[in-house]
Amino acid sequence: MYVDAAISPSGTAVIYVGSSARMFTGMAEDGQMPKIFAKEHAEHGVSRLAILVTLVLCMSLVVFFDNWDKIMVVVSVFLLISCLAVPIAFVKLRIDQPSLKRPFRMPLGNFFSYITYLFISFMLVQCGTIALGLSLTFHAILFLVYGTIYYRQFNKVIKALASSWSIFVYLAIVLYFGHVQDKNQLENISMLSIFFVCMTLNYYFLLHQKSYNQS
Repeated sequence: MYVDAAISPSGTAVIYVGSSARMFTGMAEDGQMPKIFAKEHAEHGVSRLAILVTLVLCMSLVVFFDNWDKIMVVVSVFLLISCLAVPIAFVKLRIDQPSLKRPFRMPLGNFFSYITYLFISFMLVQCGTIALGLSLTFHAILFLVYGTIYYRQFNKVIKALASSWSIFVYLAIVLYFGHVQDKNQLENISMLSIFFVCMTLNYYFLLHQKSYNQS
């Protein structure tokens, strides 16, 4: 059991290092990360720098979190945030492209998307202040890196921020309620009601987020 507990996560980590390095390379080729990450090794076809940076980021999780449970909470936060895009995109596409021909239409799709959004938000709150704070910090830093490299102009970076402010507000709200959950106050009916009201308001803003990038 102990041997498997060490080997299995290590194997998964090796796979993620390789796939994440390829993501770094792809983003660099698209101009979303520094071009230095797009320089591939002639024989192996992968950026060694991308592998090195990914490995350092992975090892930092082990350094700053002293047990496997805490690492899994942080990883779960990022996975849940990635899942959050599904219900938002589903309804957003229906709003922006209502006449688009679709081979399949999900009955009560808007309703189930809203419920899924609330469920994911509630799950995020359970992850605690530290993991949620780390997520917000990482998203802010990576957004600045992306905006600076991709747009290259300060006014365009501001427009990109104005076009995505609702997700940062969402992460800040989730962080606050994560703090409330750490104090075991979210079980209160009134506080839980406030949570769902805030999430519903932000759900509206996420769906109707205006894009300023083309203006």
